[in-house]
This record gives sequence, C-alpha cells and structure tokens, in this order.
Amino acid sequence: MPEIFVFRSPSIDIKIETEWEIDVGPMVKFRFYDASSGKRVPFVKMRAVQLRTEKTGLTFAFHDELATGELVMPRDKGLLAGAKEVKVVLMGNPPTAGYQIVQNETVVLDLKTKEAQVFDVVLAKKKELKSLIVNAKEEATGGPVLARVYILDPRAGKRVKIGVTGRGLRLAAGKYVVAVWKKGFRLKKQKLNLDGEKDVGIEVKLEPAPRLKGTILGGDGKALPGASVRIAYIDEDYLRQEHVLASDKGEFEIPFDNELQAVLLVNTRENAPRLVELTKKSVEQDLEVTLGDGCEVTGKLTFEKGVARGTDYAVLWARQDYPALLVNFGEVNDRGEYSVRLEPGTYCRYLEFELDEEPYAIVLEEVKIPAAEQHQLNLITLDKEALSKRKDPEELLRK
Repeated sequence: MPEIFVFRSPSIDIKIETEWEIDVGPMVKFRFYDASSGKRVPFVKMRAVQLRTEKTGLTFAFHDELATGELVMPRDKGLLAGAKEVKVVLMGNPPTAGYQIVQNETVVLDLKTKEAQVFDVVLAKKKELKSLIVNAKEEATGGPVLARVYILDPRAGKRVKIGVTGRGLRLAAGKYVVAVWKKGFRLKKQKLNLDGEKDVGIEVKLEPAPRLKGTILGGDGKALPGASVRIAYIDEDYLRQEHVLASDKGEFEIPFDNELQAVLLVNTRENAPRLVELTKKSVEQDLEVTLGDGCEVTGKLTFEKGVARGTDYAVLWARQDYPALLVNFGEVNDRGEYSVRLEPGTYCRYLEFELDEEPYAIVLEEVKIPAAEQHQLNLITLDKEALSKRKDPEELLRK
C-alpha cells in the first residue's frame, strides 16, 4: 500500500493544504525477539540497532521505530536501495549489552519480489565465560606432565578449543569432552558439564603408551634406512601424528595408544607409500613392512581462458577408505605436469594452491590406480566453476 505524506503550508492570508501519495515500493520488516528463556518473546526494550549493507559499507542507527520490537524500511529507497545483504549489529550499550544475535544476523533480500519481506531476528543473552584449568600427572610417579588439552563437542567429537595443562581455558556454559594427550602417553578423556556458575579445575593421570616396533624393507628385501613412519589416529584426527624415521637397519620404535583406532603410514621418496591398519595386538610382535615401487602416476593441469591463476599447485592423495589422511602428493611444475608413486587402489584427490597469497584446496574426481608400472591420468582443466568451490585446506580435509 502506498505511503501517505501530508504537506501543509500556512500563510497570512490563506491556508493551503496539499496531500499526495508516494509509492515507496516493497517494504522490509525486521521483527526482534528474545529467546533467552527458551521461548521467543518480542524484544521491545531495544532503543537502537545498526544496519550494515554491502552496498554502502556504512552503519546507521535507528531509535524511535523500535518501541514495538519491529523495524520497517523500504527495500528500494534509502539505506537498503540496491542492497542484497543486510547485517544487523547490536549496540554495545544497554539494553542490548550482554545480548548476541543467534538467528538472522545477516539476511539476503529478494530484489525481484513485489511483496513485503519479513525477517525474524532472534537475540539471546550471552553465556558467561568461565575458566577451566586442567592439570596432568604421570600415573606411576605422580610427577607433573605438560600436555595438550583438547576441548571437544560431545555430539560431533570435533575440536572446540585447544590449550595446555596448567593454563586456564575460557569456555561458555555447556557440556564438553576434555581430551588430554602427550606424545608417549595414552589419550585420557573426561566428560565435563560446565554449569556456568563457577570456575572449574580437573586433574587427570596419564599412563605411558605401549611401543610399536618393526622393520621397513624394500621390494628386494633390503632395509630402507630413513623411511618415514607415522601413526595416524582415525577417530581422534585432532591429535598430532606420531612420527619417527627408520634407523640405518630400517628399524623403528614408536609410541602407540593401542586402545585407539589407528593406521601406520610408511613412505620414502623412491617408493609407493603403504598404509597398515593397526590393532590392539599390533604391539605384541614386531612388524615387517615392505615397500614396493608401486605405480608411477602422471598427469597434467591446465587452465580455462580467463581463469585467475594461483601458484604452488600440488595434487594431494588419500585412500578412499581414509579420505582425510594424506598419503602422498605431487607438485605441479611450470608445464602443468605432476607425478607420484602409489599402490594400486581407489584414491581421493585434492588440488592445493595459493591464490592472492591465501591457501586453498578443491576436490578432484576419485581415480582408480591399476596394478601397473605406469598410469596416465586424464587432463585436469581448471575453470571458474571449479575455483568457486575452493575452501581452506584444513576445512576441506576435516572429517
């Protein structure tokens, strides 16, 4: 419905009253709610709010319109004219101090519709941060141990925060899993319910992990000195990989928490890498791992015309059954060529590169490597669509 504006002009001899209609176009309404109690109720005590758009890059405050918990603005005029996104920013002073936006902080406008658009902006009181201090001791001696502390989401098992023993970690109230780990010791986990009323201190005792021993041999049966030997924990992928180099006799010894699911990754520059699944009984006898030449895999990378070219390209490889565990990589040279040695099997591939000095990675098609001496892969052509799917490498490889 058009807005009505009335103009009255008084004069000494005559009073002129003029009325006309101006159609300001579709309207955008923001409705503010407080969900701190678990139920949504209109947030009517707000006196100011800021809106920022990608079009203007500026911030504006509104006051009197918010008494009803709503803010109504024309979509095609004033601040919102031509804007596709609107970000709502709370003022740092009362009564919104201590609140945060938990839903619709940023909204996308439909610029084609002729209908009014309504967005419910939901606020909630910020959870008070409390301090958690974790101390670790060696179970046998009672001596202090400096270890890493991982705060995990109990539902997804993903890392929320990382710290070290003896130092406070600031956390909001909630339920967590605290994982304490140090190289050479078993992982220790403990559930934590942080009620937000007081700071918490916990103490854990760490016990030494068993030792995994073995020998790395080449296809000719001779020892492979200097071979890289790693243990990767599958379900606890936030842990750092245990890593040692084989001795002159090809022998290795490495701590292994055999209560956890893990694989042994062995590789050299000249051989195809090998993954060995470990079990609880793997520590009961020495392992013997043989590396062969595998298959020499070659390929080439090219660019579609007009695509922004990055630098430092490399093709990363992971077994299909362990897509987040990289086993090898092949750097791309100036001619767009790369090569890598792999055992037969199906592999996930990722292309890693830098663009504007920022690291990125994209997912490539899975490939099956045959039991052959050599294998040529299809040409990789980078186009704009492929580059639009780029992500941070750590995010892409996170399970």
